[in-house]
Amino acid sequence: NPATASWPWRWTSSDYTVKKPLVVTSRNSPDGLLCVDVFRRLDGSFGFEEFRRDPEDASGWYGVGGFRELRYGSAEDADRDAVARVPWYGVT
Repeated sequence: NPATASWPWRWTSSDYTVKKPLVVTSRNSPDGLLCVDVFRRLDGSFGFEEFRRDPEDASGWYGVGGFRELRYGSAEDADRDAVARVPWYGVT
């Protein structure tokens, strides 16, 4: 699960090099190979990212969605947009 992965997920933004965002929710895909984390940044904004892990690769989870820079006013707004943007995420 990326919530336990090393932050900042290879980010280049200077505001994430010292402290890490707080993961609010983390949900895995049915096959366990994908995950979406909704997080709160240090500035109080929220975001989300989709991660992938490959069982044959020991390097762990890595960001694949390209959503990490999107900003939202609440965790609920970030989660709602994740449902709209990540095909498997809203499927129950």
